[in-house]
Amino acid sequence: MRDLDWSLIRSFLAVAETGSLSAAARRLGLSQPTLGRQVRAAEAALGTPLFTRAARGLVPTEAGAALIGPARTKMLLLGGAKLTAAEAHDFGLVDRVVTRDALEDEIAHLAADAEAGDPEVLKGIKALCAPD
Repeated sequence: MRDLDWSLIRSFLAVAETGSLSAAARRLGLSQPTLGRQVRAAEAALGTPLFTRAARGLVPTEAGAALIGPARTKMLLLGGAKLTAAEAHDFGLVDRVVTRDALEDEIAHLAADAEAGDPEVLKGIKALCAPD
C-alpha cells in the first residue's frame, strides 16, 4: 500500500464503505467511470482484486477487507480523512484519547527522557516517525 497514491486509497475506501461505485462517486464528487478506473488502478498496483460483484453491490475480497484498516490509518496520516476521536477509536485506530494538555505533558516527559539518552524512548520516537 506504500506505493498507492492517496487518491487511490481514498477511492478504495469510499467504495468499501458505500458498497457501490455510484454511491462512492457521489461521495467523492467524481464520475463513476473515473472512480472505476481508480479502483482498477489500485488493484493493478497491488496485483490483486479488491472487490467482487454481489447482488447487494461491491463486496471487498479478502485482500480488500484486509486493506480497509491500514487504508483508513494512511488516510488519517495523510490528512485525507477527518474523523472524530470517537470514530478513530471505533475503527481501532487509537486505543485512548487524551486532552491536549495531557499530550503536551507526555511529550515534555518524552523529550526530557530522550535528552537524557534513554534508548527506549529514542527507539519509540524513531518507530513513530518511521514511514510505514
